Amino acid sequence: MTDQPDSSAPKPFDERIEESDKEEIEYSEPSDRPMRAVFPVIEGDEEKQIPATDDFITPERIQALHERASHALDRIKEEINKVELAGQLFDKIERSRQLLFEGKDNYEESERLIVDVEHRLDFIRRVKQSSRTVGMRLFIYELIIFITLIAIFVLINTEPQASLINQASPFASVNLVQFINTLLWGGFGGVVGAFYALWKHIAAEQDFDPQYALWYITNPLLGIALGAFVFLVFQAGFFSLTAGTEENVSIRSALVIYVFAWVSGFKQNVVYEIVRRILDVFRVELGGKSGESQTMGVVEEERK
Repeated sequence: MTDQPDSSAPKPFDERIEESDKEEIEYSEPSDRPMRAVFPVIEGDEEKQIPATDDFITPERIQALHERASHALDRIKEEINKVELAGQLFDKIERSRQLLFEGKDNYEESERLIVDVEHRLDFIRRVKQSSRTVGMRLFIYELIIFITLIAIFVLINTEPQASLINQASPFASVNLVQFINTLLWGGFGGVVGAFYALWKHIAAEQDFDPQYALWYITNPLLGIALGAFVFLVFQAGFFSLTAGTEENVSIRSALVIYVFAWVSGFKQNVVYEIVRRILDVFRVELGGKSGESQTMGVVEEERK
C-alpha cells in the first residue's frame, strides 16, 4: 500500500486563514463588473467648492465702492442742509473707507455703511419731492377747512341767525348755538394740529411721509366729532362747569367748553383722559353700591 495524504486531517492554521481571505475577496467582487470596472461618478455628488474671498471681492468691486462713496459725498454737500445730519453721514463714509483700507474681509461692513448713507439721501430726496406735491395739497386742504369753519362760526353767531338756531333746538336745556360752536372749536383744534404736524415734519424734522396723508385729511373731521363729545360730557354734568342737573339752564361757562373742545381737536389724548375720568366716576359709584349691599347683608346676618 502506498502512503496517501489523509484528506480528513486538519489543515495548518496559516493555510486556513489564507483560504478564508481568498473567499472573502472572491465574494466581494460582483459579477456585473467585468475587468474590475468602476461605477461612474454622477455630477452633483461631489462637494461644492465655496469661492474664495479673493475671487468674490475683486479690485473692480472695491474701486466701484470707492466711487459710490465719492458720489455720496458730493450728494451730501449739495442736498443736505442740516449740519448735524451731514456730519453723521460724513462719519459713516469715513468709517467705510477705513474698513476697506484695513482689508478685504471688511468689504461687506463697508458696503453696508455706504448703502445706509445712500438710503438716507434717497429718503431726503423723496421727502423734498412729496413736500412740494402732497404737502402743499394738504396745506391748501387744511386752509380751506379753516376758512370754512370761520365762515360758519361768524354766520351762526350773528343775529338773527343765533336766535333762530336756539329756537330750533330739540332740547330745552341744550343751547344749540353753543353746541355748534363747540363743534367748530374742535375743528379749529384739528386744523391747527394738522398745520403744526406739517410744519414739524416738513420744515423742522424733514421726515414727511405721504403715507400719513389720511391723518391730515381726517384730523379736522375728528376734531369736530370730539368737540361734540366734549359738549355732551359737560352737559351731562361730569364736570362742575355744567348745569345739566337743573332744568332749562344752559351751560354757565361756554368759553371753557370751547377751550376743552379746541384742545381735544388739537391733541386727542385729552379726550382719552376725559374718558378715563368718566370711567373712574362710574367705577366709584358701582363700587359704592356693591359696598352698601355687602354691609346690608352683614347686618341682616347679625340680626338672624
